[in-house]
Amino acid sequence: MIAFRSAAVLCVCVCGSVLAQQTNVSETITITIGGVTYSNVTWGMVTPATVTIFHKTGVARIPLEELSPELQQKFGYDREKARTYRAQEAAALQRQAAADRAAQEKRRQQQSAAQAEAAEAAKIAPVNCTDTFRAQVIQVLPEGQLVRVLGATVLPSGEVGMFFSEPKTWFVRPRYQVAMDDWITVNARRDGVYEYQSVLGAPQTVQNWVACKIAVDPY
Repeated sequence: MIAFRSAAVLCVCVCGSVLAQQTNVSETITITIGGVTYSNVTWGMVTPATVTIFHKTGVARIPLEELSPELQQKFGYDREKARTYRAQEAAALQRQAAADRAAQEKRRQQQSAAQAEAAEAAKIAPVNCTDTFRAQVIQVLPEGQLVRVLGATVLPSGEVGMFFSEPKTWFVRPRYQVAMDDWITVNARRDGVYEYQSVLGAPQTVQNWVACKIAVDPY
C-alpha cells in the first residue's frame, strides 16, 4: 500500500511537471526591445547577428545584442561572430548592388544602341530602296555587316536588277541584330563603296548598300 501511494505521488509530480512545461510552451511571450514592446512573439530564423520574430502586429528582425543576456545565450550570440556576419552581409549587398548597376547600364546601352539603329534606319526613305537580295552574314561590324551574295538582286517590279554567277561580298548598313552565318533578306539601295581592312590587315573595297529593311531568314 505504501509503495502504491509513493508511485501515485511520483506520477502526480511528474505528470504535473510535464503539463507545466507544455503550458509554458503555449504561453505567449512579450519582449521589449529599444523601447518597443512586442507581444504574442514567436521566434523565426536566427543568424549570428539577428533573430526574426513574428508578433501581434507583424514581423521584425531584432539584433541579438539588444536581447537580454538569457536570450542571447539561448540563441548563441557571439560578438565577434556577429561582427563577421554583418561584414559579410554588407559585402554581399555591395556586390549585388554593383551587379544591379552593371545590368542597368547594359540595358541602357542596349536601349541607346537600338534607338540609334532605329534613328539611322528612319533616315532612309523606303522609296529609295530599289533592290532586294538574299545574303549570308560573314562579319558583323559596329556600323553594319559584311555579307556574301550569290545570284541576283530583284527589283520592286519582280525583274532581275543585278545578276552574277560568282559570289559577291557587299557591306550593308546600318547594324542590325544579326549574327555570323545568318541568312538574311535585304531591301536596300546602293550607296557608293565601303572600305575596310581584312583580318590580315589588307585594304578592301566593296559595294556599299543602305538597307531599308533586313529580315533574318528562318532557315
